[in-house]
Amino acid sequence: MVGGHDGCRCHFRTREAYGIRVCRGRGERLPGATIHERDSRQGVAANGYGFFALVLPEGRHVLRANHVGYALTEMEIELTSDTMLTVKLVPGCLLDSVDVRGTRPRAAGPSLGSYSLSPGQVRGMASVLGEADVFKALQFLPGVNGGQEGMAGFSVRGGSPDQTQFLLDGLPVYNVNHAFGYFSAFNGEALQDVELHAGSLPARYGGHLAGVVEMRMREGNRKRFAGSAHLSPVAGSVVVEGPLKRDRASFLVSARRTWLDGVLRLGFLFADTDYAVGYNFYDLNAKVNWEAGERDQLFLSFYNGRDSHFGEWENAYNKKPDRTSFRWGNVSVAARWNHVFSSRLFSNVTLYYSRFNNNQRVTMFNTEADERDEARVVVGFAAETDDVVANAQRKLARKGADLIVANE
Repeated sequence: MVGGHDGCRCHFRTREAYGIRVCRGRGERLPGATIHERDSRQGVAANGYGFFALVLPEGRHVLRANHVGYALTEMEIELTSDTMLTVKLVPGCLLDSVDVRGTRPRAAGPSLGSYSLSPGQVRGMASVLGEADVFKALQFLPGVNGGQEGMAGFSVRGGSPDQTQFLLDGLPVYNVNHAFGYFSAFNGEALQDVELHAGSLPARYGGHLAGVVEMRMREGNRKRFAGSAHLSPVAGSVVVEGPLKRDRASFLVSARRTWLDGVLRLGFLFADTDYAVGYNFYDLNAKVNWEAGERDQLFLSFYNGRDSHFGEWENAYNKKPDRTSFRWGNVSVAARWNHVFSSRLFSNVTLYYSRFNNNQRVTMFNTEADERDEARVVVGFAAETDDVVANAQRKLARKGADLIVANE
């Protein structure tokens, strides 16, 4: 500190503590975690990739880090230069419930109209037939209209459903529902957090009228192999995760499929009818991440979801039954690179490919007759269509690249 006799002016030499927050139990990054200096109470929140930057005077400081569902963590540091930290939080809640009273400040800036949900909050809400649904949980937020009772679709602030963009790890996904809208196409067990932007959209989401739903997949456990299974009257799902290289690389694979088609086939078999109909859906999520260095992290994400509706009936003129089938779904893949240039510059580079297609086929009298089924037209950057008339298919593909540079 340098002082003078002409007033109270003081000049402090400041340094920056910056870095990432991770879960000590699994090694995954924690977006939205908070960190502050114990005495001055000066603090910041991590961005969507777990990165933070906190400006403090030179000297000794005690930092406190916290996140919902994690215990408060303290660490003492000596700031003599800009310092990069890795803050590890321990899962668990060590405090009883507390009553906090005060005046709620008016929301301002890009956070206006933004809401975040954790997988625990989604599982704690009412579900249909035992399937916890992230979209049904979003319907309880302000500005969201759930539409028909029991359906997973919704509209934001009076807009139509197609005016809301859905992103999975930065990937645009077009087919976002299963069972004609009763279930969302995303397995909640594979998601780390869900964020809804219902107003004052950040500039990087430009071009969408109503809102943006941004979902991030879990990175996988870097410490040990783990798995879980879930059964409901509608579907079964399984999640497998573990380290590829301990504390450096991990993977996560999640799969879900319904068994409605098996139940329907069994019912028509006992009914002894000359026709049968069926329906099924599945979705598959996979993610691999690798910490290439202290400042670099690479991710590879994959999503595949598909619905199928079919029917068949006996043909008196042919030994084989006539059949009609209708399939539609989405395939998406993305590669992402996070890099920390300095305490004030962070970048996220994403390359992705996403494709939605549907096809309808009718087989009669042992011959195939193709019928075109018009796909929903999606207007967006670098959108293109490819018609394959011979197979009665319609495809919508989108390729692109995103570069996000954050000057914290």
